Amino acid sequence: MSELETFIRRMPKVELHIHLEGSIQPGTLLRLAERRRISLPATDEQGLREWFDFRDFEHFVQIYLTCCQCLRDPEDFQLVARELLAEQSRQNVLCFEAHLTIGTHLANGANGGEVADALSEVIREGEQKYGIKMSLITDIVRNLGPARAWSGLSTIGVVASSRWGCRASSRSPTNPLPNIFGLRPMRV
Repeated sequence: MSELETFIRRMPKVELHIHLEGSIQPGTLLRLAERRRISLPATDEQGLREWFDFRDFEHFVQIYLTCCQCLRDPEDFQLVARELLAEQSRQNVLCFEAHLTIGTHLANGANGGEVADALSEVIREGEQKYGIKMSLITDIVRNLGPARAWSGLSTIGVVASSRWGCRASSRSPTNPLPNIFGLRPMRV
């Protein structure tokens, strides 16, 4: 490692935009997919690393949705969050905001309340073990509609929320969501 790389690694950092689903390590995805009997485009970590190098937005969405299919149980989310916290510690990240697109996970059969409780536990552990402050931002996928948005927000709790949509092209309609009130605070 060069002097510059060492300096950068030791420098305290804040990360404001990382997706929990996007932080899944190739080996972890292999184990989760095997447990769920989900076929992946590669059978080893190197093959998945190559697949993770997305070519365009559609390929990115394909990777994202495949990763989401593998996250169902609260323990799955805890595993990914613990690995993310360990990696953030190695990089001397002191505080970060992780995005979670809970509506997608609810559609795949996850229990939002159980996921929230499981992640709250890991957030507390991370602060105690590493001294890292982790917050969750719940993403709302606007093209899934207000009912799915409300379902996700009301079960997971939020620190902040963002809206986005998977659009195949810039000409696709965006279906903006109305304001959603009555959110409960996340139990951290």
